[in-house]
Amino acid sequence: QSIPSVSNLTKNLSLVGGQKGNTPINKIDYHFSKKDFQQLTYYSVIKTNNRGRKQKRKLGIDNKAIYNHTDQRKGIIGRFSQGPAVVERKIETVQSCKAIKEKSFIIEYKEKNTSNIQIREYEAETYTDCAEIIAKINFLIRNYQHLK
Repeated sequence: QSIPSVSNLTKNLSLVGGQKGNTPINKIDYHFSKKDFQQLTYYSVIKTNNRGRKQKRKLGIDNKAIYNHTDQRKGIIGRFSQGPAVVERKIETVQSCKAIKEKSFIIEYKEKNTSNIQIREYEAETYTDCAEIIAKINFLIRNYQHLK
């Protein structure tokens, strides 16, 4: 098996007895340092909103939050020219991130001031980007207190 290349990061591939439905993305083990998260990194993704509509987005990740930015500026003034409803999700609100298809993943967020969980589906441009996004977010969930 070849390992997807990711600049400035080292990783190991462990494909130990995967269960039915798991994708190899969940089996890639990345090793990060605090320095890897000091700079904001953006990925081009397609987000599926709560109505099932696909939207181009730039998903940014750093040690404080996950950022959701529109991929392009819209010049029309009106109801649909607004940006995303939530631009930033603090890491402490992220509950999980996991692969669901080859280049697709979900992120579960806890809503502010409630116990409700929101699930958002994303599709990365490449398998490598998908694996890196999942690894970074899960690393942040596990190590948030140490990275502040």
